[in-house]
Amino acid sequence: MKLYREAEVTHGRVAMLATLGFLVGENFHPLFGLDGKEILGIESLTEVRQVFPAFFELLVILIGATELSRAQAGWVPPRNRGVGGTAGDTLNVDYYPGDIGFDPLGLKPTDAEEFATLQTKELQNGRLAMLAVAGFVAQELVDHKPILLNDFGI
Repeated sequence: MKLYREAEVTHGRVAMLATLGFLVGENFHPLFGLDGKEILGIESLTEVRQVFPAFFELLVILIGATELSRAQAGWVPPRNRGVGGTAGDTLNVDYYPGDIGFDPLGLKPTDAEEFATLQTKELQNGRLAMLAVAGFVAQELVDHKPILLNDFGI
């Protein structure tokens, strides 16, 4: 069960970032600029490739390093699982899914009950964000208009 929770937390965090990036990226791009050009969120990766061709290679290296760090923090190395290790013993016993020790602002509560409440909120927001991103993509594919223009006229 911890393995599924790990996947859900990770995908929820990515979806929350994607939701923010989708909305902000329609009118403003802090890294690449748009020079007043309005682009759809689903076409922004094509624009990034045109402006900075090496971006995705660097992104793959960054994501790989991040995932390696996460795997070392929470996963049991394959050599320690034994021959034919079961799927249930892939995460460390003392590892809580999603807790990789990264908290630069000190927001993680020390109280167990408060931590559980915060984790539940993060899961619920992550689930909502996954649905939101799917809706954003579907809406832009159907009508080819930016999300904020459709909903708010921005």
